[in-house]
Amino acid sequence: MWPFCFGAFQTMSGLLLRVSKNSANFVVKLSSGRLQWTTQVDVSAAPAEKPRCAREFAGIACNIRVFQNESYDGLCPLHMTTAPLCKGIIFAAAEEHWWRCGSGFADCDSWFTTKFAVQNIYEAELADLIVDGLSVLFGLVLLCCRYTDKDNRRLVYVPLAMTVGFMADIVLEARVVFSAMAATGVLENYKASFCFSIGDGYATIVKLEDMLGTISTLATVNILVACVGGFVEVFDVCREARGKGPAGWPFFVTNMAALCELILGVGSFAMNTVQFRGELEAIEDAALNLQQLEEGHLCYHLNELMPRPEAVGMRMLEPLWIAIPGGLVIVCFFLACCFSALCGPGPRSKERPRTSE
Repeated sequence: MWPFCFGAFQTMSGLLLRVSKNSANFVVKLSSGRLQWTTQVDVSAAPAEKPRCAREFAGIACNIRVFQNESYDGLCPLHMTTAPLCKGIIFAAAEEHWWRCGSGFADCDSWFTTKFAVQNIYEAELADLIVDGLSVLFGLVLLCCRYTDKDNRRLVYVPLAMTVGFMADIVLEARVVFSAMAATGVLENYKASFCFSIGDGYATIVKLEDMLGTISTLATVNILVACVGGFVEVFDVCREARGKGPAGWPFFVTNMAALCELILGVGSFAMNTVQFRGELEAIEDAALNLQQLEEGHLCYHLNELMPRPEAVGMRMLEPLWIAIPGGLVIVCFFLACCFSALCGPGPRSKERPRTSE
């Protein structure tokens, strides 16, 4: 080693040895007057870096409060607000602030529950639309097959596939009802928390509650329609299996039930569920100071001195679960066709007219 580098060598070796001791990412070796160092990074073993500031503060000196609360000329009674619920909207809206939610995400739990319930409703209704559309399609196929040749009884068990569709409707709509009930309970807490300004801001929560009530009511109606359609379908199959000819009214009732479910599902999804998701995303954008609410104000929002994060929004939970019910109905339809073709009673025998000898 060059002499004029000796002092720098000692200083650098001491520095690297201290870095090695503190971070365990460097290995320093002194051999034959030379300094040798290599990096050893073990991400799995390294402890997660803890934030230096308290969870409600940021900045180099930890002197910037993450959120701001404003009274908006008395429309936000700050002395009456439930601060953890209000701050939880801000922290839950951006993934980089999730660690600020506290132990067990306590402050953000209510908002996460609302978003999870709405995502359940969205996915269940979307899957139900696929099932209802397939039921209507299969009804048209059966109309062509069963009534072009009324004496052919090979397809007597095929309508049972529509019964599977009605059962899937009941399960999916029950999921919608229970999710709407869970979200309604949380919105009641937000309505009493004064996180939204008096007047128009309060009306936003009331509007969301009304949407959930409509979603739950339409889902209940769909369950009743599915029960009627499924019962009549089973009755018609049993009737034909006993050798009686096809009747027009059971077929009409089941297909009208499937069509009514499709119409109600499209209306609820387009007019309520999609708008509900949009309202939640607008609230999160307002909480992160990305835009203002169309009506009213949020009493707590991200500090203007904080960098603008990207809103999490409404993420799809399990896209595969949307396709599974429809796939199940398709599989059952083809299995019913195969079973009827192999094990069906076959064409009705026609009596030959007696001839006089």
